[in-house]
Amino acid sequence: MPRQDDAGSESEHGKIPKSTFEIYRAEGDSQFRNKSFLKAIECYTQALEIKPGDQYCLVNRSKCYLNEGNIAKALADAEESLKEDAAFHKGIFQKAEVLYFKGDFENALVFYHRGHKLRPEMEEFRLGIQKAEEAINNSVGDPSVIKLRSDGDLSFFYAAEEKKKPAARSSYQKPKKEDSGPKRAQRNKAPADSKTIKKMLGDLYADREYLEKLLREESAKARKTEHSEKIQDLCIEGLNYLDSRSEFWQQQKPLYSRKKSAMREAAEKDKSSAAKYVIATLEEIDNKQTAGEHEAAIKQATRLLRTVEKWSPEDLQNREEIRANLHSLIGNSQFELERYDQALASHQADQKIGEEHELEESQARSRDNIGRVLAKQGNFSEAIQVWEQRLESSKSLSPMESTWLHHEISRCYLELKEFNKAKELAEKALSYANQMGDNQWLLNTNVLVAQCEVRLKNYASAAGNFDSALEHARIVDNALAIDAINRAIQDVNQKLVEEEKRLEEERQAGEQGEGDAKPDEAAGGEEQQQQQQQQQEQQEPVQQQQQE
Repeated sequence: MPRQDDAGSESEHGKIPKSTFEIYRAEGDSQFRNKSFLKAIECYTQALEIKPGDQYCLVNRSKCYLNEGNIAKALADAEESLKEDAAFHKGIFQKAEVLYFKGDFENALVFYHRGHKLRPEMEEFRLGIQKAEEAINNSVGDPSVIKLRSDGDLSFFYAAEEKKKPAARSSYQKPKKEDSGPKRAQRNKAPADSKTIKKMLGDLYADREYLEKLLREESAKARKTEHSEKIQDLCIEGLNYLDSRSEFWQQQKPLYSRKKSAMREAAEKDKSSAAKYVIATLEEIDNKQTAGEHEAAIKQATRLLRTVEKWSPEDLQNREEIRANLHSLIGNSQFELERYDQALASHQADQKIGEEHELEESQARSRDNIGRVLAKQGNFSEAIQVWEQRLESSKSLSPMESTWLHHEISRCYLELKEFNKAKELAEKALSYANQMGDNQWLLNTNVLVAQCEVRLKNYASAAGNFDSALEHARIVDNALAIDAINRAIQDVNQKLVEEEKRLEEERQAGEQGEGDAKPDEAAGGEEQQQQQQQQQEQQEPVQQQQQE
């Protein structure tokens, strides 16, 4: 921090700041680089007191708040940086990042697009668009596969339209006399599935339970004090943050990365300096990937891989697990950058190491990823083969893993127009989703089953599955899904009406055909009788001659 010696003297108008704006800002930058975010916040705050509204300090303080998990303040600073200049690209990017980490992927996408239009040369905006779209798709499935079109093709969830938002109020604006004071923290709608939250948060779930208990106790107090209200606000902020992180991890991270790998657990037990270095670097790589910095993640993972390969197993325990995991991390970032051939090679390297050293986690993870790449490339038959091997080779699968695998295989069969097989797999995925009781997956799988039913022209069954999907969409409060499903239900109902009309016309045509056939049959009978009578009359003279 700046020293007291740097301070100036006092004047008649009050104290001159203890240090200059540039020194406070530079100290904040230094603390930020050292990841001392609270100290950096203090420095940037001092700088902003000297020079209110400085865009650079606001953006950097927003980054610090984001790293500390204070989403509300991070968003306020990002919006404040755009107050004077709405085209400030760093502020636009920071606001998009905050919205993304908040789990508001649709609005994040709006600002990534806005920044990309202003600065198309910046890679960050292109990657931001990509990861936001991926996050939106992952929440319910690929939008190209689940919307109901007029020809009966189903796909789902149209891209969110950009919405014009009112200008944000300055976080530094003094409250007017009529303002009653600062607004109290508001509790966001909590995710519906406690089981899923527990899986996503892991050790943090105990903290969430404690905050909920404390909030209930403070809310139940008959006499409210400023102290108790402050505690309630802090509890609400903490709960909102944990819930937003839970939702983010559920929607954005791949299935295999939702559980702590055996490799990392083993590495943590290894107290060597090499192991500590590996763990720290892996965390940095993971943070870069979460932030969408995939180029940087690839470079860092590649450097670490080269270093690890120079070490012997004596230098580093579980060396092969670490090598396999690094190939996987590199492949994931290559996948996000749409370098599918390179991603496939990386995941195949992960698989090879897993098979050579009998690493179950590596083999399972690599098959999941290889299937994802193949499906993205349009090689659906190969993806099915890989995922079916995964099902056969795994000794035990969790309901979530089973749901995901059957869901993805079903979508591949749907692309191959093998609708009966797709329906069979989709129904299995739905069964596993029911076992989990996860409303998000119940939404996904019901939509997928409905899609198969529409392709098979079983419109009544499709309507039933869409109704179930709509119920779960309301539970998870997914407005996009609710809107899309309602439109799909209308289309299916229209198909049902058209189908009933067609069947009724066929029935009436059939009845008419039967009625026309009866007079013809009667006329044919009379002709036959006349012919028989003529034959009889011709035979009578012959019979008389024979008798004579």
